[in-house]
Amino acid sequence: MVDALIAVIGIFLGAVLAWASTFYFQHRKERAVQKRLLTVLFGELLNIRQHYLFAFGEIPISVSSRKDILALKMSLYGNLAFSKNDISNLGFLNDQDITDLMQLNLKIRNTDNSIEFALDGFPNIETTEMHIESEMTNIKYRIKYVQVVSERVTQAIVKRHPELLKLLPEEACS
Repeated sequence: MVDALIAVIGIFLGAVLAWASTFYFQHRKERAVQKRLLTVLFGELLNIRQHYLFAFGEIPISVSSRKDILALKMSLYGNLAFSKNDISNLGFLNDQDITDLMQLNLKIRNTDNSIEFALDGFPNIETTEMHIESEMTNIKYRIKYVQVVSERVTQAIVKRHPELLKLLPEEACS
């Protein structure tokens, strides 16, 4: 009877140890994945910030030369590394960060659409120089908005994860 009780206790302790070690290693793996996602997201935000910092100064007043067309093409950002579906996997973000990232995604997409529209020569509308200048100004406002929001999310993440400060360019730290 004692041997049976010892066997049951041994089986129970073995099961608890197996569960605890599985839980521990699964938790470590999830933390490593979250840390990697955080670093990738942070890198994406820094890339957005740098891209639009330069793009803002390159947007021409009008589209009258090949240089202007090239500047517009280079101002396109493209798709974010994180889609709306991916954002739900970023458990380290708070509600405001998620809202800001979704706004960034939308604003970057719409800014790219505006730039592509300009590159297509404003099809199917009566294009005047004033209209082109107005559209270029609108693109600059969109770019400025993306800069502000990406900066806000970057700073919020750094506040909660100061270890990411080492990834910031020196001019951003001063």
